[in-house]
Amino acid sequence: MASSLLFGYLVSILPAGLLALALLLAIPRALMGARVAVHMGFFIFARDAMSPAGFWQLDAGSMRLSAPAPVLLALAGMSAALFVGVAWLERVTWWRGVRLGPSLSWGVLGAAVITALAAGLKTAAGLPSLPAPSAAMLAPMLVFALLGNAYEELLFRGMLQQRLAQHMPAVRAAIASGVLSACAMHGWRSWSRARACRCWCSR
Repeated sequence: MASSLLFGYLVSILPAGLLALALLLAIPRALMGARVAVHMGFFIFARDAMSPAGFWQLDAGSMRLSAPAPVLLALAGMSAALFVGVAWLERVTWWRGVRLGPSLSWGVLGAAVITALAAGLKTAAGLPSLPAPSAAMLAPMLVFALLGNAYEELLFRGMLQQRLAQHMPAVRAAIASGVLSACAMHGWRSWSRARACRCWCSR
């Protein structure tokens, strides 16, 4: 079952991948803005294709990965491979000078704050929760959470932010890339939750 799910997903994103590859071969490196747009367009398409493939489970107040463990691990590996391949192809070196300790600390702190706020709002609204995942799924979900977002971080915090920093101060570039990432990457999730909430309220 896992292999058929993964195969169906890969077939669904193959045309977009071939189109992105053709565009990258045709667009010169001097037009880096256009190349970044192609990378981001393919990623958004590939990410959105995960919903009809059944890789997400939605309820009125919850959303989580529901793909089998082998699929999650395969997707995490694909994201890591794309990270390395795109970084090499576009000669991205944004990690130079990054202090790993403070960066990880700020990331964990930000995730904790957002999680606490989301949990508080969910409790205040009285929204239901999905059943807890099985213990066997925790490790694959953690691997996907870490590696599955590597490609996204490269595109938005690496290539896009680096591109914006050439035209504005670094702080403004970081904020702008964050806003664009939220709009492009997470707007669909808000729409999905709103749709699930309407279905739950109409019961």
